Amino acid sequence: MPPDHISIRQARESDIPGILEIYNDAILNTTALYTYEPFTLKMMQQWFSEKAAKNFPVFIAEAPASAAAKTSTGKSNPAAGNASSAESNLAIAKAEPGKAAAPIVAGFASYGPFRPWPAYKYSVEHSIYVNKDQRGKGIAKKLLRTLIDHATNANLHTIVAGIDSQNDVSINLHRQFGFKETGQIAQVGYKFGRWLDLVFMQLILENNLQPNEK
Repeated sequence: MPPDHISIRQARESDIPGILEIYNDAILNTTALYTYEPFTLKMMQQWFSEKAAKNFPVFIAEAPASAAAKTSTGKSNPAAGNASSAESNLAIAKAEPGKAAAPIVAGFASYGPFRPWPAYKYSVEHSIYVNKDQRGKGIAKKLLRTLIDHATNANLHTIVAGIDSQNDVSINLHRQFGFKETGQIAQVGYKFGRWLDLVFMQLILENNLQPNEK
């Protein structure tokens, strides 16, 4: 599907099940997240509420339901104990007879505080996740561009990305947007029977920020 058919918008509560499917697939099958156990719907709802309460954005990439229909050939993941991401999104998007199917959540992105101390208030750390059946369509690029624009307009100073060192696709994507590699921590995580190295990348934003220490 051409990326022009993908729209980016602020997430709504009704998007949480689609976000949850993508997030749990990343937990169970990738090193994008250094954690082991999938989230419950309640946990994802709490995450979403905390973002809203602290005025941090959550964006989704919305795709026509036909995008899932064309790629829903994946099998159930025994570790997940439920349907594949594409199959679950199809279930969410299923329409009533005579009505068009609802769009699906093809990806999502957000940012939050880099560290909890006050002097870090102009710095944020972001994350981007794309439905496994929607990758390679430019969705992550659209989401990253949206996050950068939002952070710039919010008068933040820098965006930080923590990326697994083996994730060449994500590292190269961030380089395309001007992120620079600022450090690497060796063997900081352990998942899938091996030690994981974490790369930090950073983008300094260009805006009219007038920082203060209040």
